[in-house]
This record gives sequence, C-alpha cells and structure tokens, in this order.
Amino acid sequence: MTPHVIEVLEALGIDALIPIGGDDTLSYGLRMHEEGVPVIAIAKTMDNDVHGTDYCIGFSTAVTRGVEFIHNLRTSTGSHERIAVVELFGRYSGETSLITAYLAGADRALISEVPFDVDRLAGQIMADKKANPSNYAMITVSEGATIQGGDVHLSGEADAYGHRKLGGIGRPTASI
Repeated sequence: MTPHVIEVLEALGIDALIPIGGDDTLSYGLRMHEEGVPVIAIAKTMDNDVHGTDYCIGFSTAVTRGVEFIHNLRTSTGSHERIAVVELFGRYSGETSLITAYLAGADRALISEVPFDVDRLAGQIMADKKANPSNYAMITVSEGATIQGGDVHLSGEADAYGHRKLGGIGRPTASI
C-alpha cells in the first residue's frame, strides 16, 4: 500500500507527515521516511520505549492512571487483607510498572526486562504483607514480565502488525 499512500500524499499536496503514536504508527512513519517522505514523529506510547526519545506523551497518562487505580484499590485490599497484583502496560519496557509502583507506594514491581523467580517473589510478597500493620501488599507487573525459564503470555489472534494480545501473568498455565 505504500506506493498508493505516496501517490495520495502527492495528490493532496501534503509536504510532510506527522505521525503521533507508538511502535506500529512510528514504524510506518520510518518506512515513509525511507521512501523519501519528510516525517516528524511524535512518540505517544504508554510504555515509554521508543528508541531515541527520553519521554513519550502517553507515558504520563499511563503512570497517572496507574497510581490513581492503585490508591483506589488500596482501601479494599487493606480492609480484606489481600495481595493486589496490578498488571500495567510494558511489552518490552518495565518503566511504567516501576515508576507507577514507586509513586503509588506499591511493595514490589515486576518489569519486562528481568525474569522473576515465582517462589522467591511469593516469599517476598508474603513478608511484605506480614510487615504491613494492615496485613496487605501490592505489586505491579509489566504485561511483558516473565517467570524465569518461561515465556511472555500471549493470547488471541495477531493484529495487522503481527502482534498478539500480551499480558495475563496472573492466569494459571501449565508452565507454572
């Protein structure tokens, strides 16, 4: 479709593209740049993982909403003396989980870049729960987090860019 897109841009007299988006949008923006179309890309992904950028505009929204959600969840988690596991965006970057956990005061953060030992984590989170006077604990998990020796959790059919739905680290599987 790229040749057709270039024809349409020329027919409409569009001098440059300004794609605002994440991986898929910006990867096509790169393709258009490689075809000679002037491109000014604006990174909007919530994962904050676009190479060559320090900050993506969707990241702030993701972190803010995550912090609000965790604060709202804290009351019921504490009153029922539970462990809350909050899965957040972060296919290949754990920054959303890490920063949200820090700002919301969660006990632990699992990130995509570091596979975790489920037995060690269980011991740590139970110790966190016991150390809390209200007997509860909270943990954030990047959607791309993996158990040591395991794979990321994918489900559903691939989208137009070949991506399947990512996440579900809390769902029981045969590999655990």
